[in-house]
Amino acid sequence: MFLLDVFEVIRGNIYNKNKIIYNGFGDNMDFNKLSLDEKIGQKFMFGVTSSNIDVIIKLIKEYHIGGVILYKKNYSNYDEMLEVIKKLKKANKGNKIPLFISIDQEGGRVNRMPFEIDKVVNVYDMSKKDMKLIEQNGKVTGELLSSLGINMNFAPVLDIYEDNGSKILFNRCFYGNEEDVYKCGKLYIKGLNKNNVISVMKHFPGHGVSMLDSHFFTPYVFV
Repeated sequence: MFLLDVFEVIRGNIYNKNKIIYNGFGDNMDFNKLSLDEKIGQKFMFGVTSSNIDVIIKLIKEYHIGGVILYKKNYSNYDEMLEVIKKLKKANKGNKIPLFISIDQEGGRVNRMPFEIDKVVNVYDMSKKDMKLIEQNGKVTGELLSSLGINMNFAPVLDIYEDNGSKILFNRCFYGNEEDVYKCGKLYIKGLNKNNVISVMKHFPGHGVSMLDSHFFTPYVFV
């Protein structure tokens, strides 16, 4: 039901604004009208680490997957990025549920934008300077993603960073203690949501002090 609930809220905004491809459907969505295969497909999100997205197109058309995550290796410039998103939405045109098109756009060193778009300063330095800048950061990021046709962002990072020598999440976290991070997270999410971009918070409690990269190892922390 999660996908249904989310799209019930955003369907009239993101897809109406997006001029690339419009995936419209009626006001009375009923998740129960989906076939079992469609319901299963909606549980999955896929990505590929190359410019060849043919396998993703097939998954959308034949297996009705719920979403796609974009990587920088999927395109080399702004025009190619738009073309990739256009193909994804066109492939999903025959499906009953709009597609989650997601990205990891934290800013700073986690930047998925093509070279034509200036990199945003990392949130650690920004929040250390002035917490009020964080909502503007979220708003600008949301405007950018929405204009591209992206409706989900895997940000912000809500791990609590401690200066223990770990460089895994350094400058990807907000500056400060638990209360500061909570406030900054709310501001950033508010900025994204103003542009109908869904925020996915990450990672997990304790990761801010981990010495291991969870992409390659299983981190552990002592409490």
